[in-house]
Amino acid sequence: MNAYKTTGQMRSLIDKAPPADLLAIEILEVNLIHIELVPGSSNQFNIYGDLQLVLIFSMTINLKRWIDARLTWSLDEWNQTEVDLEVSAGRMIWLPFITDPGLCITGKCQLSPEFVRFSHDGTVIAVLNFQSPAECLINFKPYPEEENDCYIYFTMLEPNKKLEFDIKESEMKVLSRSVANSPIASIDKDEHAILALEKDHSAWMITHHELTVLKSFLRDNIPILQLFIHAQKAMSTQKFALRLPITIATMIMLASPLIGDLKMQIFVKLFVLSLQTLCFLYLCSIAPPNGFMGIRPSIYVFYETIFLIAFVSIMTTLVALALSRVKRTVPPSHRIYLVAKLINRVICCTEPDRSAAYQRYLDELDGSTEQRPSAEIDYTQDWRHIYLAINNCVSGFMLSIFIVIIFY
Repeated sequence: MNAYKTTGQMRSLIDKAPPADLLAIEILEVNLIHIELVPGSSNQFNIYGDLQLVLIFSMTINLKRWIDARLTWSLDEWNQTEVDLEVSAGRMIWLPFITDPGLCITGKCQLSPEFVRFSHDGTVIAVLNFQSPAECLINFKPYPEEENDCYIYFTMLEPNKKLEFDIKESEMKVLSRSVANSPIASIDKDEHAILALEKDHSAWMITHHELTVLKSFLRDNIPILQLFIHAQKAMSTQKFALRLPITIATMIMLASPLIGDLKMQIFVKLFVLSLQTLCFLYLCSIAPPNGFMGIRPSIYVFYETIFLIAFVSIMTTLVALALSRVKRTVPPSHRIYLVAKLINRVICCTEPDRSAAYQRYLDELDGSTEQRPSAEIDYTQDWRHIYLAINNCVSGFMLSIFIVIIFY
């Protein structure tokens, strides 16, 4: 330190990087202090955090650590192993400007030292506060609990230097932190806990983050630090509200064979269809105004499946109801009739309606004068049992599929 007493020599400590071929920077820890939504956006974030790093200056990768003579002193002379610099004096030595060059040129990011410590052997430990917008890619598949993958890239452009990043803790860090709805007023570390409680938070929750080193395709193969942040919307109540009513209504529709005969079933199914339509209209009313970026959410697939099941169930009941109006003089298979009767009476606790309004004889409507034998036996009621049993089996099969879909 005695060799740098003149103004020009002291200025070199601030403006110039250490005279080393390789700048090895060890990343100790990344702390996320505050995360907020970008004003006017619903899924883009501004990130505030701490980047704790160690600067170790060496000549080449294969040689041992090179001690920067500018930051060394004699322990016998000074009797002090390390020096801490105040925040205001953090710029008295050279510090790496690790940030996204593209964003910082436009003034969208900030980087400032918070803590600097250097030892007698030239090793420097620094904590840098950064503020930067993130590049976020939203996944609408699990709507209304969308997922958001955000990325921030750090690098350093230093002429005639080879840069190397070494991450000490590369494991993914799990955390649970809400994303603020409006910009932060202060970033004082002593007020972080208070600010987190007082800020109006959004539905987004940060679940984990991870720091990795990427290989760059730029000149000189400059390495890039990638900070990955995963967020998810905490909308369990809304998700429950979107699925529960239509689920209950559909199960009542598919369990309609337990309610009564075919006429009663068709009334129930048409009423449930109207409820399903109302649920779908509500789902569409709360959809994002800009759509889902070409992604079809899972809940929309769920609704489409429900409408398909409802269509098949209603059409089966309508066909069975139409066939039940036709007079049958040919007897059905006795075994099939007994199985159908067992299904209707024992399992579904119902049987065909015997009222006259429930049937229609075609021979009375065609105007034919042909006389039929008076001893002709009417098997219409037996066939009705079979039609009703087929309808009930289809409803039971659809109910089984629907239950599998619910728990899938």
